[in-house]
Amino acid sequence: ATQEALSGFVRSLAKELGSRGITINLIVLPAGENSSHYADISGVVRYFLSDHSSFVTGQVLEISEPAPGASTIKQQKFENLFEDRTILVTGAAQGIGAAIARRIASEGAKVLLLDRPSELAALEAVAREIHGMAIPIDLLQADAVTATIKKLREMAPIHGVVHNAGITKDKTLFKMSPSKWESVIRLNFEIPI
Repeated sequence: ATQEALSGFVRSLAKELGSRGITINLIVLPAGENSSHYADISGVVRYFLSDHSSFVTGQVLEISEPAPGASTIKQQKFENLFEDRTILVTGAAQGIGAAIARRIASEGAKVLLLDRPSELAALEAVAREIHGMAIPIDLLQADAVTATIKKLREMAPIHGVVHNAGITKDKTLFKMSPSKWESVIRLNFEIPI
């Protein structure tokens, strides 16, 4: 009962304080006399103290005892998680896409930054900053998928894609033209990257 009450309290507190940028989480150790002997919480603590967990709040994590005869897991570093990896980020010239590209590069990845040719100056600036590669392609063009795949084959292997590109047309549905609606739906939902 105490554990359930504590779990509920942590979740409630996380909701109240989360809007202030505060994260609250609970780590539950296995019950029993030898729980401290078996429970290695260093990985969980290192994760929660890293900036990787910046949006993780209200979590209740239960640490279990290792199975009999299980080997000790080697501690994994939380630095350079993407070392020796190539990651494509779409919509990477500015805003969230540029921030994602910077973050992934800071973790050791080679980043391919894709955005519209009209954003080339900003795209190249971010690419220079993070030692990435700018790929100016407008995903709404008819040959965009073919051109993107061709470019990615030149860069192979690609280990991941963050399809961040998206557009909004700030109008109510009644005032939006069919062509604007189609461009939003096509880029945000239909591009098979």
